[in-house]
Order: sequence, then C-alpha cells, then structure tokens
Amino acid sequence: MQKLRHILFALVLLALVAWLDLVTGPEISVFPLYILPLLWAVWHANLTIGLWLSLLAALVRRWIDYHEGHSYSNWWIFWEVGLASLTTYAFVVFSFHIFKRGRKIDHERIRRLEEMLPLCPACRRVRNHNGDWTGLEACLREPMPGPPECRLCPECAEAKPANLYSF
Repeated sequence: MQKLRHILFALVLLALVAWLDLVTGPEISVFPLYILPLLWAVWHANLTIGLWLSLLAALVRRWIDYHEGHSYSNWWIFWEVGLASLTTYAFVVFSFHIFKRGRKIDHERIRRLEEMLPLCPACRRVRNHNGDWTGLEACLREPMPGPPECRLCPECAEAKPANLYSF
C-alpha cells in the first residue's frame, strides 16, 4: 500500500512537471525537472517502476512538443529526440538505482562491522581487547595483543583431513 502511494505521488509529480512544461512553452526548458519524479519512484518503489516512468516522461515530452507545434525538417527527428530523452531518463534512473543499491550494501556492511566492534553510539568510544572504553582513533593506534588468530570453523575442522593443511 505504501509503495502504491509513492508511485501515485511520482505520477502526480510527473503530471505537475508536464503542466509546467506546457505552461512555460518551448522557450524555457524544464527537461531536468522530469528527473525528479523518476528518482522518487526509484528510491521509494523500484527500478522497474522508474524505467516505466522514464518511458512515460519521454512520451509526455513528445506530446507536449507536438502540442506546441514544434516542427522538424524530417518526421524521424521528432522520434529521435524522444529516444534521446528516454535514453537520458533511463540512464539517470539506472544510475540512481545502482547508487541506492550501493548505499544499502554499505549500510549493511557498517552494521555488521559495528556488531563486531562494540561502539557506543552516544560518545563514539570503542571497547578494546582489554574491555576498556577508548576513543576509536586510540583503539586503532593500539597494537594488537598478538597476531590475529586463524581458526577453522567447527564444520571445516571436522571435514578437514588431518594431513591437509596446518593452521
């Protein structure tokens, strides 16, 4: 239900931008404003919805261009301009999707690292290997108590032949 509301909001935003494009006429370009509803759709819905809205935005721009009476020397140039708009919108949508996915992966990686390293969210101090709470910079400057241990997990230890590798 929430996703549907976001899609509807993106459609309303697209309609608002189209209206603004129609009102301002060919003298003022609102081409970049068409990207806003597309980014909203990708962020709150998904890539597929963003790509469909890209197609819709390109078609709306072509309709407005036709409605304003813009003429081209050849009929195919009208559609070539539309294809260029669609390509630009789809590229922006896909790039933003990749950015969002990378951000999500980074947040998950940070969450896992915070689980491994006890960090106080209030003062940003870290519990070191002695159990003392110190600043993150001081904790990172401290030498490790010894070389990092290399252990096999219990499943690998059972499956490992005795003569294979010595850890």
